Amino acid sequence: MAQTTRGSLTSKSASKPTSSVVSAAKPAAAKMSSLSVGAAEATDSSTSTDPSAPVQVASELTLLGSSRRESDSEAAGTTQAGVANSARSVASSAATASRLELSTVPVVIQSGQPVVLEPITAVPLIITAGDEAIAGRIVATGHHGLPLTYSVVSGPTDGSTLTLDDMTGAFQYTLAADATGSTVEFTALVSETTALVAALEKLPVVGSYVPQIVTTLQQMPVVKTLLAPLIGHAKQVPVNIDASLLGDTGTTTEFAPYVDMTLYPQFDFTDAVDTGGIDHFTLGFIVSDPSDAGTPSWGGYYSMDSDWATTAFSDIYGAGADAIISFGGSANEELALVISDETDLTEAYQGVLDYYNGATADSSVDYDIASIDFDIEGTALSDTTSIATRSDAIYDLQQANDGLAVSFTLPVAPSGLTSDGLTVISDAIDAGVDISAVNLMAFDYYDTEYSPYEMGTLAIDAAEAVKGQLATLYPDKTDAELYAMISLTPMIGFADDTAEIFTLDDAQTVVSFAEQYGLARLAMWSANRDSQCGSGTSQPSNTCSGVDQTTWEFSGIFEQVQSTDAELM
Repeated sequence: MAQTTRGSLTSKSASKPTSSVVSAAKPAAAKMSSLSVGAAEATDSSTSTDPSAPVQVASELTLLGSSRRESDSEAAGTTQAGVANSARSVASSAATASRLELSTVPVVIQSGQPVVLEPITAVPLIITAGDEAIAGRIVATGHHGLPLTYSVVSGPTDGSTLTLDDMTGAFQYTLAADATGSTVEFTALVSETTALVAALEKLPVVGSYVPQIVTTLQQMPVVKTLLAPLIGHAKQVPVNIDASLLGDTGTTTEFAPYVDMTLYPQFDFTDAVDTGGIDHFTLGFIVSDPSDAGTPSWGGYYSMDSDWATTAFSDIYGAGADAIISFGGSANEELALVISDETDLTEAYQGVLDYYNGATADSSVDYDIASIDFDIEGTALSDTTSIATRSDAIYDLQQANDGLAVSFTLPVAPSGLTSDGLTVISDAIDAGVDISAVNLMAFDYYDTEYSPYEMGTLAIDAAEAVKGQLATLYPDKTDAELYAMISLTPMIGFADDTAEIFTLDDAQTVVSFAEQYGLARLAMWSANRDSQCGSGTSQPSNTCSGVDQTTWEFSGIFEQVQSTDAELM
């Protein structure tokens, strides 16, 4: 994981365990580090020897939401946190469905048995919706690496017109003039194309009949399983749109990218607002001062009242934007790791708010900070003592600051939060904390299981998995309320695991999902990197993304979620 050293960049090994010890002497204000896990042994779901397995373990997964996978480093006494494999389909069906339920990857964990994955993951998204036409795309990933094609299994029955691109999954549904009812629906089939099928399609005359024959076989019970090695797997994807939810939904999704507050030269907030159009920033990170334990500092370099920090706030609010203050990050120590007393910890957090909100004698500013974030990773993610103390302190903080929004930023895999991450959330709930958002670091998976790394789709998978996990922690919340608790933070361009590249198209995919389901927030690591690199720049870089783009192009895409006329299902 790359760490910022006031403008330089150092990379950690990809094999480093998730809960690795980060020395206080390391440079602070490092970017968030996400999940590093070893590849699990995965098999096709058709090879499961126990068809009742999902039922047997569903209740356990619903409660735990995770399991552990041991890496090769266990021999040296190091155990990596495993990906949280939640019974997402079980949780989703238990919740009140007010919108389209996504097709997700069901994962079942049993002791001594491999992880079982569906061969195809598919997510239908609505991109635009007008008075008469609805356009969207079925975003699918084939976990066997074969090309995918799309076809219609059952279309509209009310005289409406449906077109589906067989290569991209893009669709347009045009309502008939005399169409009635509030539900728009059709079923698509996402199919793998094997080498055999591709060859047969090229045969003269008969080749044109092959696709229809194959898709028919792929839907026949027993036959589809027996012939899958020859004709490929397929997955039916129902698209059910509640037409009554189209139009202005009043979504409150915001875009608040992270900014590394210690990176040199200092970030140009004025240009980010005036040219980049950014209205909200997440500032990272407040940690314990290495030279004065327990004293809050920006990344261990700058005090609250330093010219460096005060200039940043002045530029942000002077340009008409606002800020979220984030505590923690991947370097140095979050305050709860060095302050063991609940009262003292509460006072430390309160001191940061008081300074920037003009409540201290030495502060001449009042920015009305109303939202804070806790980025919990590294050793802090598994330190149960600091987790408990922090949760109690945050509760006290919210009692003293009416309306204070609190989010938690945590490592995630496409299959959900780790057990440690779930503990952070459940402990906060038990302490009475009102959690506004669970922000998912959707990058640095370090797992070839997710190759070819369709980063937008993997981020959606993670959000869906966490929505299922949150359903067990908040059983009274509706689907809409659960989605409204989820935030996504990708690392734009090249991640620390350079096999993972988050593209501009991935950004659009995530925006479509966020708009459609009303997520709480989108962010990115980081606004410092939202520009194109110069020739020869090594990746990942602290100051550019590594992909072809114009300056602020990622921001421009993500800012679409803040449109007041965003359309959801």
